[in-house]
Amino acid sequence: MRRPAALAILLLALAAAGCRRAEAPPAPAPRSRPIGLAFAEGTGAAERLRSLAASLEGCVAGDPEGNFGARVELRGLASRLGGQDREQLLRVLAEGGCGLVVACGPDYAPAARLAASAFPSVSFALVGASEQELFPAGVPARPNLSGISFADEEASFLAGVLAGLVAGERPGAKVGFLGGMDCPAVRACDSGFCAGAAYANPALRRPGMILRQYCGKGAEAFSDPEAAAAIASVQFRSGAEAVYHAAGASGRGLYEAARRAGRLALGSDAGPGSPPATPADPVIGRASRDEGRALLLLAREYLGSGAPAGGHRRLGLASGLVAFEAGSYADARIAPRLPAVDEARSRLASGSIAVPREELALAEYLRSLR
Repeated sequence: MRRPAALAILLLALAAAGCRRAEAPPAPAPRSRPIGLAFAEGTGAAERLRSLAASLEGCVAGDPEGNFGARVELRGLASRLGGQDREQLLRVLAEGGCGLVVACGPDYAPAARLAASAFPSVSFALVGASEQELFPAGVPARPNLSGISFADEEASFLAGVLAGLVAGERPGAKVGFLGGMDCPAVRACDSGFCAGAAYANPALRRPGMILRQYCGKGAEAFSDPEAAAAIASVQFRSGAEAVYHAAGASGRGLYEAARRAGRLALGSDAGPGSPPATPADPVIGRASRDEGRALLLLAREYLGSGAPAGGHRRLGLASGLVAFEAGSYADARIAPRLPAVDEARSRLASGSIAVPREELALAEYLRSLR
């Protein structure tokens, strides 16, 4: 065994003992093997672990504030070293006795496949990666590896509906999409937003009426608010009434540009570090995803049957894992539009609208509206 893995396992064992000692009187031993969770760096792992432990009536190893019962023990690790340690973290959790190891974020996909192959008796799950990212073409699926991703395009569709309706107040007004990193998850938001805007506002079905641009192709595109502000400023000058971002922390640049231009913005949780809106930000709506509920779903399946459901699941509005909520900014303008947003929400939930997730499907959808 490599020394870093051995040391990490020792630390986990000591932390687990500390979790049990924190209770007075001593609690009975957990009924299931521990659940291990691997997070990206800087994603608030401690708070997320405590929230999950509270929902499961379990405890977080080594965290006296995370002790809510003895049903299951949670062990968490966060990636460092620029993510080069992802596979090592998954191996440490598996070697330390976890029966289920859950990785959070699409960047864990290659590491999850390797770890699942090395530990066939351990269940692995990945939250936030598309089916193509988890099981690329030519790579066989493994029975002990499953995944959950979010149908962000559905919430983005509703963002597009609201943006399109607001733009319809001004003849010739456009809308804009601002992406962070050019990747499948953000492209799904892009396609969903464009589809919703065109659905709600026929004027936006003409070429050039929906402005679209990305901050870049690498992960740094999610943390470049200056680039986002520059892109959004151009979109507003080009006639956009409202711009929707799926750009992570770069979205702060959109909010600043919208405030300067006297125009509107819509936000989303797509991408790391997505900024919350302040009362001064002209944000009229936000698409969100609930990763905590996805983790809870996987944990409950594991506790109930010994393993999560296999394969890959893409869950959207009907599951409650993604949502779109209108903001309070410019309430007088957006309130009359909300019944139309709710009608679109009902149609999505019933399956009567199939939201496109990529460019070819979007082009076909737009043709169907003409």
